[in-house]
Amino acid sequence: MNKLSKRAKIILTVVVALMTLAVGLTSQWRMADKMEIVFLDVGQGDAVLIKTGGGKNILIDGGPDKSVVYGLGRHLAFYERTIDLVVLTHPDSDHVVGLVEVLKRYQVKQILLTVKQSTAPEYPAWRRAVENEGAKVILAQAGQVFDFDPETRMTVLYPFDEAGLNDLPPNDTSVVTRLEHGDNSWLLTGDLPEEIEEKILARLNGNTDILQVDVLKVGHHGSKYSSRVDFLRAVQPEMAVISVGEKNRFNHPAYAALDRLRRIGAQILRTDQLGDICMVSDGARIAPCR
Repeated sequence: MNKLSKRAKIILTVVVALMTLAVGLTSQWRMADKMEIVFLDVGQGDAVLIKTGGGKNILIDGGPDKSVVYGLGRHLAFYERTIDLVVLTHPDSDHVVGLVEVLKRYQVKQILLTVKQSTAPEYPAWRRAVENEGAKVILAQAGQVFDFDPETRMTVLYPFDEAGLNDLPPNDTSVVTRLEHGDNSWLLTGDLPEEIEEKILARLNGNTDILQVDVLKVGHHGSKYSSRVDFLRAVQPEMAVISVGEKNRFNHPAYAALDRLRRIGAQILRTDQLGDICMVSDGARIAPCR
């Protein structure tokens, strides 16, 4: 009995030491001056994980299936079970389905979405999951600002208001956000089509500084109906990330969209070619994750 007790104590000591080491490593990586953003490889869909230096987790969209859960497992420690903000850009299946499983497995504090309803068969399951979660639900509107850490901020650029959104196609209701960490910035566009890109440009009336970013999450998986030239020239991204499934039936990304991105000099990064695309920012420079 004594030998067994001694052995149990040794095992317990080792487990505690390993957990302490894991916490230490995570804390060391999540330094206050760094932010990590991961464009998760979820096939033909979107899912973006943002990890702030202060320990906040933000998830934008959830992809078409449970792939997002495995993606979160790759990039969050096993004891991290809280997501501070979930953003559903619009309720198409390739953005919402995975979020149902996320709400089952993680504690979600806030959910940002629009009033747009969906006829997708999975949409009722999403609505039930939101009701069961008990998270604070926020309707997206241009001008909203979310401050996560002193250096990390997210600003909603679209939709302008909720009026008439239910009469629009789902892609036209995509929540567009600008993410900033220090001097680094990202534009996250959901499935934004060129018609809404044009409306955003018109709304800004030539004052397009807020659109200029280091990294663009390309609208609608690189569809030819998104990423119009004047919009891309206003954004001026150094890098353009396309979340897209390998050999998908839509033939995304379209040659026309790729050509427009090349013409503005953007480096094109694709999840179907690279898998998860992970970037870390120290507020001055963006680099690949190690």
